[in-house]
Order: sequence, then C-alpha cells, then structure tokens
Amino acid sequence: MEEEPLVSPSHSPPVIQHGPVRRERSFEYQVVIVASACLHLSLFGMLLSLVPTLYPLQSREKGLSSWQVGLHSGTSGLVMLVATPSVGQLAPRCGIKFLCLAGSFLSAAVLAVFGLLEYSPPGSTFFWLSIACAALQAVGFAGLQLGLMALLATEFADNLGKVCSYLEASVILGATVGPFLAASLHGFMLPFGVLGCSALLATLAMYFVLPADIGMQHQRSLQAGTCHQNDGGAPYSTLATHWELVYPSLACAAVNVVIAGYSATYSDFLSQDLDMNFLGISVVNAALVIPNVLTALVIGIPVDRGYGAWIITGGLLSTAISLYMYQPLASLADTSPSSAGVAVVGLSVVCGVARTCALLPVFPVMHRYATGALGDELGTRSRLAAMKSSAGYIGTIVGGPVGGLVYDHLGFPDYASVLATVILILSLFSILPIVKRIFHSCCLLIVITEGVSCVGNAHNVSQGTRMPPN
Repeated sequence: MEEEPLVSPSHSPPVIQHGPVRRERSFEYQVVIVASACLHLSLFGMLLSLVPTLYPLQSREKGLSSWQVGLHSGTSGLVMLVATPSVGQLAPRCGIKFLCLAGSFLSAAVLAVFGLLEYSPPGSTFFWLSIACAALQAVGFAGLQLGLMALLATEFADNLGKVCSYLEASVILGATVGPFLAASLHGFMLPFGVLGCSALLATLAMYFVLPADIGMQHQRSLQAGTCHQNDGGAPYSTLATHWELVYPSLACAAVNVVIAGYSATYSDFLSQDLDMNFLGISVVNAALVIPNVLTALVIGIPVDRGYGAWIITGGLLSTAISLYMYQPLASLADTSPSSAGVAVVGLSVVCGVARTCALLPVFPVMHRYATGALGDELGTRSRLAAMKSSAGYIGTIVGGPVGGLVYDHLGFPDYASVLATVILILSLFSILPIVKRIFHSCCLLIVITEGVSCVGNAHNVSQGTRMPPN
C-alpha cells in the first residue's frame, strides 16, 4: 500500500477572498490623512470660488458677452458629468493614490495658469483659452474628488459620515474665504497664481502622506492568486437597479438644483424685490453658508450610526418647507421691509442647514447599503462616488439655466414654490420601501388567511358538514 504524499503548507491551494484586505493604520496616521484631505479641499474651495468672483469682471474687460460667460460656467459642470463615469473606472486599475495625485496636479496647475489669461489677447482668443482651461480643470477635479471619496470609503468605512463632515466643512470654509482673498490680492493673475501654487505644494505633500498600497490590494491579490478576476465591483448597470442607491442620488441632484438656482437668482431677488444693498446681500449669503459648517460637523455622528437616510429625508422636507415660505415673505416685504429682511436671514439659515442635511449623508448612505448588498470592493466604491458626483453635476447644470428662465417669467417666490413641490414629491418617495414592505405583509396575511379558510373547509367536508360559502 503506497503512502499518500504529504502536502506542504507552502504548496496549499490559495484561499479565495472576496473584497479588499484593509490594513489597520495608526490613529495618528489617520489624522494626518484626514488633515491632508481637508487642506486639499479647502484650497480647491478657495480656488474654485475665485472663478465666479473674478472671471466675469475679467471677461467684460476682454469683450465677452453674457452668454459666453455663462457657457464658460456650464463647461466645467458638463465636462465633469461626461468625465466622471470614465474616471470612476480608473481607481481599481490605477490605484487611489495615483487618481488623487494626478487629479490634484492637473486641476491645480490649470488653475494656476488660468491667471495668466489676464495677458491674453481679448475676444475669441481669451474665450477659447478659458474654455480649454475650464475643461481640463474639470477633468482633474473629477479625479481628485472621486479619488478622495474612494480613499475615505477604504480607510474610514466605519466613520465615513464623520470624516465626510470634516471635508464638507473644509470646502465651505474655503469657498467662504476665497472671495475675501481675491479682494486682498489685487488683480486677476495674483490670486490664481498664489492659491494654485499652494495647491501644487499640497499635492507634493499628499504624495508623501498617502501610503502607496491604498487601493492596490485587488491588483496584488490578483497577482498572488488570492482573489477572482471579476472582483472589480458592481457595474453601473447593477447600481442603477437598487432604489436604496438611486434615491440618495436623486436627493443629491435635487439639492444641487436648489443651490445652482440660488446662485443664479437669489442676489437679484434680494436687490430688486427686497431692495437690499450690498451689505444686506452679504449678510444673507453669509447666513446661507456659515451655519452649514456647524451642521456638517454635527450630523456626521448620527450618519455613522445608521440614521443617514432619515436625515436626508428630513433635510429634503425642511428644504421644501423653507422654499414655500418665500411666498408670504414677498407679501411681507410690501408692508414691513425691515421684518422681511429679518425673515429672509432666518429662512436662509434654515434652508442652508436643510441643504447640508440632505446632501452630506448621501455618499455614506450609499456606501453603507452597497457594502452589505453588493460587496465591499474598490470598484464598487469608486463607481458609487461617480454615481453621486454625476447626480450633483446634473443638478448643477440643470439648476442654473432653468432657475434663470423660470425666475424671468415667474419671479423668485413662484420659482421657489416650484422647487419646493418637486423636492416634496421626491421626499415622499423615501417611504416607498416602507410601503412595499407593508404591501408584501398584507399580501402574505391574505394568503395565510385564505389557506386557513381552505383547510377549515376541507376539514368540514371530510366531516360531512361543509360550511356554506361566504
């Protein structure tokens, strides 16, 4: 009888694993990663806030028309919308670190060079150069944004809501400080040059901060034979079939429609309908933005505890209610302008907080559901980030032109009521899963009742005392 050959443990078949192997980082290292991401987004918040502040003034000096300025503004959103799905496919292939660094470098370099357009010849040359800069910057920022979201979902899966709140607060602070820096740094070239070079230095720092193995676990496991070839995550077609992922995306689009509509019409409404001066408009805009920072820092904890979907719905409902309140506000302005001024500041605070509550939990909610239902893969996380970002870009692209068109024909109070109705209907769709469960429970109860009735009738027939039908 031959002895069976002993199998060495070193030659044992590989263990097939589904999902990335996470490495535990020290708390200090995680703090450095979050601080680097916050610094990056605050710098880009400042840079991107310079474009709507300085570009319209510079374009008038170069002889551009209003529609050309509007086309430049829409180019970034349109290019991001087109590029985001393709960029979302790069994270499993190139790694998160490469995606963050390449996107940050491209966007920062283009924005630094954008200031040199001050010396460009006027007319069509300036216009097409600015369009090219907007398109390249949009591609770079899409890569940076998706890379950072995939990074956070990889390293901070259990505290994603809290970390996203820090990044959201950083963006808001940067966008708030940016126009003041533009006023202190005179001219067009100097603000873009200073902040663009600062962002390039932050990109260099990020190269040393981010570990090289972030997002590369799948490739290394594939080479070692410890994971399947198709472990790249769920495709977009699968993500689009889950209502739990579609609803937060729709909420993101709706909130961005409101934000873009506000940007296009709110200042005109305050100056023309409420007769506010520049100082009053600045106070209202500050009331719309500054409370968002505090809200963003607070709601991260309940989002991590599983209440993100309810916060989104509550934010949508609060946004709809605050928008409906602009109708009586317009009537109040005719009788008591001072009271209307105080009321519009309060409404701006409520609407700003509600928008943050509806927008910030979107990606953590989508990631939380997808991790349990579709698997925790880098490809799934990067496509979720692309799905969320694309919804936001659609809202931005639609909100500005549609808001301006409706505002010209109906005025801001009616435009706000239309937006409120759409958002209210969307918020009611959040109860669809609950209605679906109730419907299934009722159907199951009916089936059980009919089954018991049939069994009882059969028993009565066997006894010769069949009950008459009801």
